[in-house]
Amino acid sequence: MVLGKVCFEILILAVSCQLAPNQTAHWYNYLNLDSLKRIIKRMKIRPTIDQIKSGGRIVYNDGRSGHSGVLATVLAVDNKDMTVQFDDRADTSQISFSDKAWMNFIELAD
Repeated sequence: MVLGKVCFEILILAVSCQLAPNQTAHWYNYLNLDSLKRIIKRMKIRPTIDQIKSGGRIVYNDGRSGHSGVLATVLAVDNKDMTVQFDDRADTSQISFSDKAWMNFIELAD
């Protein structure tokens, strides 16, 4: 896996912040594949409320069959949630911005 220079520097910072102040070992002694996956998952860039606009498009992708690359139109947005119409559904969905089960898998559509 190749990380860009900026992403790698952020990753080093994130790992070093997880070490206790009295730990003198280098950060890479604590880095394994599982910890790397956890850090990257936490660092995933999520769309911000400011970027999601009424009339905009989002995509939901949690990797499951039928839940991969599903597009939706944003019908309404307020400071707590948004109402969307998924292209493959007849009913609308109200998604709270604090609902990680939804928001971890939502990105802005290109």
